[in-house]
Amino acid sequence: MILVDSHVHFYTEAYKEDLEVVMQKAFANDVNYFLLPGISSSHQKAINAMAETYPDSCFPMIGLHPTDVFQNYRDELNFIQQELSQPNPYIALGETGLDLHWDEQFLQEQKNAFAQHLQWAIDYNLPLSIHVRKAFNEAFEVLNDFKGQNLKGVFHCFSGSIEQAKEVIKYGFSLGISGVLTYKNGRVLKEVAAYFPLEDMVLETDAPWLSPEPYRGKRNDSSNIRVIAETLAQIKGVSIEQLAEITTANCFRIFDKMQYLFQK
Repeated sequence: MILVDSHVHFYTEAYKEDLEVVMQKAFANDVNYFLLPGISSSHQKAINAMAETYPDSCFPMIGLHPTDVFQNYRDELNFIQQELSQPNPYIALGETGLDLHWDEQFLQEQKNAFAQHLQWAIDYNLPLSIHVRKAFNEAFEVLNDFKGQNLKGVFHCFSGSIEQAKEVIKYGFSLGISGVLTYKNGRVLKEVAAYFPLEDMVLETDAPWLSPEPYRGKRNDSSNIRVIAETLAQIKGVSIEQLAEITTANCFRIFDKMQYLFQK
């Protein structure tokens, strides 16, 4: 059985002391591949270093997280453009998107940055890892300008309703299913998971955040993909082996540059 953590921040300070132990724990739980989303230029060196250390397991993205969009966001976008314009290891763009959970001060800048990532996805034929929190209507407004452009990727840590999920899939994206699925207050995500076929889903931890039950409140890690997979398999009425086969195939289909890197 092979599982994929399609969204994990292993390169952060949270794993500075025991990264190798955490990686081996994930491998022991059948989690073989890890996708590393970008946050800002200050993290990119660490992301790339981890991908070089674990070239057969870790795959880097590049992007500007919406909560890292400030007045200097164009400098950040210029950094990404420079990286993309030369040979690079990036399998996807992101994470990008819109986040109105904290404030709306830089909403227009977030929209501008999000639109730029969408344009790069078209220009460089790359999938996207999209972060949307309390901003689905605004995100769909931006996406609507790119309708019919064959975009693909994942709305990571999906937190919306069934109707919002329908819109996400209509735009060509899949649903990132996280540890929220295991929470007592995760009813809406359970409904989404029950409604849509597994072909529309991938698994993720968003570690070090969002640990599933019974580990909620503790540092998350990729071994918990198995917990999420078991919960989702129960909801869908399939074996965990069947679920792993489908969701892993989904990841390789969406993030198709992974296969190219294996062939090099």
